Amino acid sequence: MTSLPTPIIGLIVAVFVLVWLVLRTRVHALIAMLAAACIAGLLGGMGIDKTLSVITSGFGTTLGSIGLVIGLGVMMGRLLEVSGAAERIAWSFIKWLGKRREEWALAITGYIVSIPIFVDSAFVILYPVAKALAKSGKRSLLTLGVALAGGLVVTHHTVPPTPGPLGVAGIILLVTGAGGALGAILRDSGAGQQLAEQVANLPISPILIPFIVATLVRLIQGSGTVAMITAASISAPILAQIPGINMLLAAQAATMGSLFFGYFNDSLFWVVNRMMGVSDVKQQMVVWSVPTTIAWAIGGTGVALINLLFGSGGSWLDPLLPIVVLAAIMLWVRWQAQGIKDKLVVKD
Repeated sequence: MTSLPTPIIGLIVAVFVLVWLVLRTRVHALIAMLAAACIAGLLGGMGIDKTLSVITSGFGTTLGSIGLVIGLGVMMGRLLEVSGAAERIAWSFIKWLGKRREEWALAITGYIVSIPIFVDSAFVILYPVAKALAKSGKRSLLTLGVALAGGLVVTHHTVPPTPGPLGVAGIILLVTGAGGALGAILRDSGAGQQLAEQVANLPISPILIPFIVATLVRLIQGSGTVAMITAASISAPILAQIPGINMLLAAQAATMGSLFFGYFNDSLFWVVNRMMGVSDVKQQMVVWSVPTTIAWAIGGTGVALINLLFGSGGSWLDPLLPIVVLAAIMLWVRWQAQGIKDKLVVKD
């Protein structure tokens, strides 16, 4: 029996520790990622000095390339938040699109506003607009609220740059830098190249690896930001060794995977449901978990199709994977939510 190479063993242990720290001990993602990077480097045979050097280099390089963008995004988000510009954008779209298209207006507003403003804050700011529309136009507040939140969350997960503003900006910078440090360790330890040889022989396209990793991390610990950074950090050194891989599509695959099934461990799940007054657990799944999973499936299928037609290829089974998972989840939620259709109401 052939033994696993040392760098791969180090990577496996590091990923296990990363997931355990975030899920079981609630250690901050920054500490968990740095710990995982140290473990991967040391067990991969890099030594203490080289491990620390690579972590420092990877951390600094990542922040040097995107830190300014995040900082400027924080400033812009704060200006939109305190000036009332976000609400003005919403009312402008409502006026331009006309009556009976309020859902589209709110979704588009959310899609734009969520670029500089953190998704939770943006929903709190714009939700009064949805309430006003529901009262004046006799529209469903539930429909308007979900449309707004849907536009916000899609941008938050998939459109760069979407920095977290205000007090969380520094934390996100550190988490992003830690993700870069972990990626540098995987690249320099040789684990990325060795895993690339194995990934190339899998029955699915390698482009789906970051999608699957992000999906699992999102399901386990809830944060879309941590999910996409972790998936990108782990996958990038592996996919970079495979000829023909479009790294832009790989990055989008990681962001799409982080949309999966927003639930109790997702802060936006509580913001959306509590502000709309949805208290029943089954109703909460219908209101938020299902829409985020639909967005996840559409995004994953789209990335797989683009890769199949214009990227590195793959199998026609690749686009079907997200659809099959979505169908299974929809059946499960429908079974769980039997009898709530007539009870699904929100507070004014």
